[in-house]
Amino acid sequence: MTARAWIAVAFAAASAGVAQGFGRFTLGVVLPAMRSDLGLSNTVAGSIATANVTAYLVGTLAVAIASSRIRLLTIMKVGLLIAVAGQLVSAVAPNAPVLMFGMFCSGFGGAWVWIPTPVVASAAFPPEKRGTAIGLLSSGMALSIVFTSQLAGWVRRLWGDEGWRNVYVVQTIIGLLVAVGTVAVVRHAQEQLSPKGSVGGFDALRRVPGWRPVTAMYTTFGFMYLLVLAFMSSRLEGDNGWSASNASLSFTLIGLG
Repeated sequence: MTARAWIAVAFAAASAGVAQGFGRFTLGVVLPAMRSDLGLSNTVAGSIATANVTAYLVGTLAVAIASSRIRLLTIMKVGLLIAVAGQLVSAVAPNAPVLMFGMFCSGFGGAWVWIPTPVVASAAFPPEKRGTAIGLLSSGMALSIVFTSQLAGWVRRLWGDEGWRNVYVVQTIIGLLVAVGTVAVVRHAQEQLSPKGSVGGFDALRRVPGWRPVTAMYTTFGFMYLLVLAFMSSRLEGDNGWSASNASLSFTLIGLG
């Protein structure tokens, strides 16, 4: 394996971290500050989280359509740009509707990055090392969660609840740098695209051994994110009296786990 292959997989892992750890999990750790600064109710906050999860589902279906027409590497790059754009919108959002749009972009872009990235990254390694590439992708997402939680705690200590946008500003800058590196370094030699569409994959899904428990697992994770992770910091700070630093630490432990 060449150094370029390792660098390419590192950028793929960073892309997964930007799209998933930044784009999807930041909301949970900054939500207490966001609610305080914008005066959001639990209903509105839940709608913002729902926009992110719904966009991920829509993005997943869109990848199924696009993959028969667009190469996986292109899907990944476009998704990364959409996810970073969502973080930029969130950084400057003056109200809940704009913030909801930013969350939607982050969720949609997250799907467009996460679904093709394992294929793109593993192709850079020989067959016996492709498991390592997949492990690095998961590590990239976990490290981004750890970084985000610590960044949010530090930002709130410096600027208070009004400084939550700075978390998204830092993430946007990092995301742009990762996007530039990904476009410059990551390559994927894909076979010719199939002219047949990829929608309506339930028949294909049913042919996968163990598809029922796998589907149930991912569905459960989606609800867990929406109902638990999105409101965990708010619950710990509002109902249990935790400090912002300790609530951020709880998210750090999730990333380390």
